[in-house]
Formats: sequence, C-alpha cells, structure tokens
Amino acid sequence: MIKNKWIRLLSALPLLWGALALFPVAHAEDEFLDPEVAFKFSARALDANTLEARWQIADGYYMYRDKFKFAVEGATLGAPQFPAGRMKEDEFFGKVETYTKDVRIALPIQRTPGATSVTLKTVSQGCADAGLCYTPQEASVSIKLPAPVAAAAAAPAAAPAASSASALDGLRSLLGTTNMPKLLPPDEAFPVAAAMPDAQTARFDYTLTADTYLYRDKLAYTVKSPADVKVASVDTPAGDVKEDPTFGRTEVYHQHFSASVT
Repeated sequence: MIKNKWIRLLSALPLLWGALALFPVAHAEDEFLDPEVAFKFSARALDANTLEARWQIADGYYMYRDKFKFAVEGATLGAPQFPAGRMKEDEFFGKVETYTKDVRIALPIQRTPGATSVTLKTVSQGCADAGLCYTPQEASVSIKLPAPVAAAAAAPAAAPAASSASALDGLRSLLGTTNMPKLLPPDEAFPVAAAMPDAQTARFDYTLTADTYLYRDKLAYTVKSPADVKVASVDTPAGDVKEDPTFGRTEVYHQHFSASVT
C-alpha cells in the first residue's frame, strides 16, 4: 500500500515541475504593457497645413525612428519632420535611432480643395528594455482642420491693398510732384514667407524692396489658433542702428532677414 502511494507521488512530480516552470513565464508576460498603453498615440492639427503625431512612451520602453510610416487621406503628405533621437545598439535591429518618454512628429500637408478634415494613418514599432519587441502597430484617426489662413484673408485683403495704392497716389498728387519714388503697399514693399522647420518653431523670411527698411522693435507675433498656444520667444538678427526722423535712434533692417518664433 505504501509502495503504491510513492509510485503515485513520483508519477505526479513531472506534472508539478511543469506547472512551476510555466508560472514564471506567464508571470513575466503579465508584466509587459499592452502596446497601446506602452506607446500612447494621439494626433492633432497644428495649423491649416501641418499635423502633429505624438506618442507618449512609458518608462522602460522605446520606439524606432525608422519604423514610423504615415499616410493621409484628404491631403497630400509632405516629408515628416522628426526630432533628434538617441542612438542605440539594439539587439533586434543593430545600431538604430530611438525615442523614449515622448516623441512629436510634424507632418506638413497640402489639403485637397474643399477638405475640412483628413484621416491620418500611422505605423510604428517599439520595444521594452526588458527584451520584448512588439510587432508593428497601426493606428488611424480623423483630424478636423482649421480654415486656411491665406484663403480667409484673401478676400478682405484685396480692398485694403487697392485703397492703400490709391492713398499713396493721392499723397503724391497732394505734394504736387511726379518725381517722388513710387510707394508700394506694405504687403508689396515687405513680402514675407512663413515655414515651420519643426513642430515648435515658425520661421518668417522677410524680403525688403529697394529704398525700404523695417524696425526691429516693431516686429510682433501672436498665435490665433489653437487658442492655447502662445509665443514663448522671438529670435531676430542684429540690425543697423539708424537715427530715424519718427522714432529717433533705433535698430532697422535694410536687407533680407529671417525671424524665428518659438
């Protein structure tokens, strides 16, 4: 009888050891986050022509720069603007650039005429420092676009431009001289082009026409949309010091220059 009990106990040991061997694996798997939690995705429109894709990355996880892919329905996608990452010797892909904590990628777009929203589709991939590499993750989100600034301003801008030209012509007539240099409307005398080198910075390139200048201390910038975005700093180059008949000793620009707004 005792012999039979030992036989049954010994025969049960392999099953017991198997259960114990499986327990640590199952427990380890439970410690890894689901990919949508480890790499929390969101997206928004920075302006009428720029989207921002963002991933909030949990501690102990990272994402690969070269694994991001983007597609947009309702617009033509430009080149994604990636922030600098951190180089890593990765056990899966070798030497790669990675992101931790948070990554925001600016996506320039040219919207389809009449489009008020777009659908952004993304593919991304990340891993855990502990050794688990996730399969590529796909996401899709619809984003409402703000009205194009240029289109909204085009109609009302035509009338002031015409009236400005008429006023300048009237000034020449009032002064009784036809030898006075032709005075251009402000938008023609100081044309400006804007671009976004990254998601946090806007660059304004000013082109000055002959016999004109701009006051450095009169440059001012505000963000109209989104309402919660504020200007943090403005970086402008040094200008020329001038004794101005209107404002006295001041700093001005006679040549083309760029201003950086963060």
